[in-house]
Amino acid sequence: MSTRQRNSPHNPTSPDVLASATWTGGQFAEQTFSSTFSIGRDPACDIHIPEPVVSRQHAEVVLLVDTWWIQDCNSANGIWVDGQQVNRVAITEAMRVELGRSGPVLTLSIRQPDIRQPEEEAEDTLSMTHYRDHYFSDKDDDEAGEHTMMVRQAFAQVQKKQKRKYGSVIAVVVCLFILAGSLAVYKHLQLEKQKELAGEIFYAMKGLEIEFADLLRAGRESKDTDTLVKVEQYKQRARELENSYTEFVDTLG
Repeated sequence: MSTRQRNSPHNPTSPDVLASATWTGGQFAEQTFSSTFSIGRDPACDIHIPEPVVSRQHAEVVLLVDTWWIQDCNSANGIWVDGQQVNRVAITEAMRVELGRSGPVLTLSIRQPDIRQPEEEAEDTLSMTHYRDHYFSDKDDDEAGEHTMMVRQAFAQVQKKQKRKYGSVIAVVVCLFILAGSLAVYKHLQLEKQKELAGEIFYAMKGLEIEFADLLRAGRESKDTDTLVKVEQYKQRARELENSYTEFVDTLG
């Protein structure tokens, strides 16, 4: 009888396992696992294979002391490797496991982690520092070779072009700010002139009202009908002009 074992917490330095499965009319796309996973007909299994030959909990893959194992979970048809039924087998290289004789095929392989030693990272850092100081240092080096001098000159030219490019961009931005400011000042001056003109029109209209009032009083005293009619016509036009003036003032805010 096979006993299901739980693996210890995953170690970042431990390898992962790649698993995929194929069967008649279906497949399970390759997936990477870093901890225990199950295979079976039960939909709750990590790799679900809906085939009658596969038990509900057919097998599981566990990581024990940095080694991956596939083991049978008391399935009805067992697990088969290279034509032999096995209870448990280590996964040391790419392998094909049959779930039941000539049943669905489970493909397993190991992917080793990309572990870099601290000294390798330190060497990379030192190398980058060396190349930076060697090629891009501002210090003059009489012993610098022709290749080094060419690299430094090319880098200086690139920096110069970048400064010119950024200088042009800054100049354009400054010009736009100046133009926007000038336009704002112009609009402000125009608005002030319009307000001044509106004030002059207002006082002129008030003067006309006074003159109309005097003319109307004189017409009433003299009982001159023609004069009274003309005064009323002028007052009507004055009211229309006043309405237009009000709309104009509203546009000035």
